[in-house]
Amino acid sequence: MKKYILIFILFFGVSYAQKVVSVYNLSSKAIRLNMIVTKPPTGTYPWCASVSPTQITLAPYSGQFILKNTSSTTKFPFLSTVSPVITNWRKVVFVPPGPNGSFTNLTSALLYADAITPNQNFNYLTFSIYNTANTINLNAGGTIGVSTPSTIVYSSQAISVDYGGFQNTPTEFEHSLIFTDL
Repeated sequence: MKKYILIFILFFGVSYAQKVVSVYNLSSKAIRLNMIVTKPPTGTYPWCASVSPTQITLAPYSGQFILKNTSSTTKFPFLSTVSPVITNWRKVVFVPPGPNGSFTNLTSALLYADAITPNQNFNYLTFSIYNTANTINLNAGGTIGVSTPSTIVYSSQAISVDYGGFQNTPTEFEHSLIFTDL
């Protein structure tokens, strides 16, 4: 059933003409999206990550988050036009060995206008799973995205998360992530 839902979302997502990241919570537990991370089309740098305090919590059974911007067909939707909006991002241009890296904290509008980051792509998101008492379970959560398995099962939390992507054009890609109960 989960695969049919993913196919349905991807099929009807074709009408979007830009890069889109869609996250749906169809599980019985709340999910917190901790960080969304991008990557350049080639190479390692620069990459960008959403930063606190804009963590987004998806309610059980019906929570959803869609990151998109209809004003551009090629830019990553750092400046999303859908609420809730991520307001702050970190652009990492180089990480040398050791504790010091080269990064800049930017608002969504500044990052969207930045000349070095227009063609970023979704890489992965990190998340936490709430327990039944509606508090964050610090031992439950993980990472899902392009470089992870397309389905990850968290048996201890009775949750599964599926990732899938759809190529709209050679330069446009839609990413969908769906949380469901086992």
